[in-house]
Amino acid sequence: MKRPNPLIRAYNDIKNIYEAESMIPSKLEKIIFSSKWSGVFAGKNQAGMAFNFMGDHLVYGPVKDITLIEGLKQFVGKNLCNLIEYILPLDEDIHMRSICLAALNAFSRPLIFKGYSKFNSTVEFDNSNELDFVLPEDIVVIVGYGGLIKNTYNRCKELHIMDMRPAYMLTPMCISKDITYGNKKIFIHPAEKNEEILSKADVVLMTGSTLVNGTFLDLIKYSKKAKVIGMYGPSAQLFPDVLLESGIDYITSNVIERPDILESILMDNFSTKDMFNECISRYTVKAQRKYAVI
Repeated sequence: MKRPNPLIRAYNDIKNIYEAESMIPSKLEKIIFSSKWSGVFAGKNQAGMAFNFMGDHLVYGPVKDITLIEGLKQFVGKNLCNLIEYILPLDEDIHMRSICLAALNAFSRPLIFKGYSKFNSTVEFDNSNELDFVLPEDIVVIVGYGGLIKNTYNRCKELHIMDMRPAYMLTPMCISKDITYGNKKIFIHPAEKNEEILSKADVVLMTGSTLVNGTFLDLIKYSKKAKVIGMYGPSAQLFPDVLLESGIDYITSNVIERPDILESILMDNFSTKDMFNECISRYTVKAQRKYAVI
């Protein structure tokens, strides 16, 4: 059975807001498909990006049909709705799904600054209290080996990492009497153990790339014990209400302030993660429905 595509719901929700507020979708200017990220650029400074599982993260294999991506040229100069509506039915292709999410993230940009009274949540552009809900007695699970590890390590009782890649690709391997990986206080698990490990977590933080591969709804379901379920990373630029309604309580992502700089970064194979700081503003969204009882 084909799994539900939450991006369809996201698109409909965002489009309904545009229509209710008489907002006109911006026109597509360009799409960049790089070795790690997909970027969609439209007028009025609207830009979005999403992880595409390419380069060192090629867990789904190479692009199946590059002409399918090249064919998106037909939507340059047309509004973002045309592009999104064309790609949404192609969600079985992971790389097209990445471009679709990047387009939805660009489509979401004007809505990030609006209120979210439906969920009594707050949007903050100050990350000084980032992850302040993580307590010393907590078991924390991070889905996707990435940036939040350094912010979480030493703040909790146990830190577990779930990733689709083998451990030797993520951290140093030590071969002696036993074979061990990286820091002994960080436990790395394959995706096959998602349900087992997530079911014991007090805090779950999943990468926004789970929106690309379609696993995030299952991960939320497995995290039934967690007091906070969060999502992080550039792929999570989606209109927050869509994520909050699905069960996410905490989002940390970014707004692209300088699309021109982002374009240069994505087109440069030698760019580094820190370069993104030149073109983004970071924000957090907290759903008060859970923070009120922590």
